[in-house]
Amino acid sequence: MFNYIAASLFLFLISANEYKFFGRTLYLPFKYPGYEARSYEIRPEARIPHWTDLVAPGGELSFALPLALLLGLLGYFLVRKSLGHRLLAAGLLGALGYGLGGLLPGPEVAFGPDLTSVRLNGAFLLALLALLFFHYYVFRTVGGYELRALGLAPKAAEYGGVAVGRKVVLVMFLSGALAGLAAAHYVLGGGIDEYRLKQSLPYSVGFDGIAVALMGQNTPLGVGLAAWLFGILLTGGLQVNLQLGISRELVAVLQALIVLFIAAGGFLPRYFTDPLRAAEVELKSEREVKE
Repeated sequence: MFNYIAASLFLFLISANEYKFFGRTLYLPFKYPGYEARSYEIRPEARIPHWTDLVAPGGELSFALPLALLLGLLGYFLVRKSLGHRLLAAGLLGALGYGLGGLLPGPEVAFGPDLTSVRLNGAFLLALLALLFFHYYVFRTVGGYELRALGLAPKAAEYGGVAVGRKVVLVMFLSGALAGLAAAHYVLGGGIDEYRLKQSLPYSVGFDGIAVALMGQNTPLGVGLAAWLFGILLTGGLQVNLQLGISRELVAVLQALIVLFIAAGGFLPRYFTDPLRAAEVELKSEREVKE
């Protein structure tokens, strides 16, 4: 719900250069000259690179990312110590692989306009890192265990000594940080054609995040796959509308049906949602009656 407040605030900042406030003139340096509500462009050194710049910077194929991924996985799986040591080894070896891969010369490659027009950028790597952080914190730390306990049984968690108010604020903080990373794709990564704040920012995608979390069952792998599916639906809906003339609202209908069927699982009887478990319970009850 705070998305609308934040959207209205930044729209206020980029709509005009000056405002009249209690008889005084307030000057704001954010709006780009012109009638359209938009900010100045992000400086080039602050932008998230396009996927072509990551794969082939300067027109030469780079081995930095593949070597970083390979050494990072080797460091994670070969170190036989605690999880923290394994993550540290993976991070150090990954950074070493990225540096060495950037020094290795690669063959020259050229991308066609169909590939360069794809708006995939380094924010995809940020999303993967966010999933890894989510998995590590929620499922591997004491604080994450307390968050899960608070979500499943708030009264029991409070009785067990969990500071409910502090944890709720922490969850809001983490949610806002992840939402900011999602917005980095649109602003810093040029996901809306320009590297700037604009009125057309899709601030309603937070509701898609709720559907993704429901479909992914709040697990890192499930959330990643569900987000991939929803991204395909949204992008495919646009292409279907442009090429075949089919309304984009069909995608919204599909998303609504997905959420509806997932939510309905909590209301349906067990023999619909888990027939094997229901059959076992029924067989056990019959045996108890016979005994």
